[in-house]
Amino acid sequence: MATLHTRILIVLDGGDRMGAPDRELALGVASAYAELRRRGAETIFACDGGGFPLIAGHMRVFSDNAVIAGFLADHIARSDIADVLSIEQIVVDDFVGVVFFPIDATDLGAASALRQAFLDQGKTVVLPIGSSRSGSIHEFTMTRSSATDLEWIKHLLR
Repeated sequence: MATLHTRILIVLDGGDRMGAPDRELALGVASAYAELRRRGAETIFACDGGGFPLIAGHMRVFSDNAVIAGFLADHIARSDIADVLSIEQIVVDDFVGVVFFPIDATDLGAASALRQAFLDQGKTVVLPIGSSRSGSIHEFTMTRSSATDLEWIKHLLR
């Protein structure tokens, strides 16, 4: 008998949009991934273009942080982020929701269409405060106050 998993998509910025390493963003991605896995969710990463997202390499700069160090020490986490899906490969029906970790909260870039596809299908979308849609009222949109705010997880996984 097959086990059904709650699948959550984490969308990262592609390499062309990354600037200097961002500690809060790296910590947010590592924290969200760890908490989702702890709660039994299957977590899939995606970014524009797929492949190895720069945030994965940037995490090494912040390995003095216990959460990031834990992520980097976890073989499954490293494998999951080493070769992420491209946005074009995402099938919205496969996920209960999506959380975005953009470098610039006001611009989701190529992921904007993906955000809309999730909303069109009634899926939960978690955006950072300051994103172009976070101020609008939409029943399927949640906002997080910072990259490390994990309050959205308990609502997404109920």
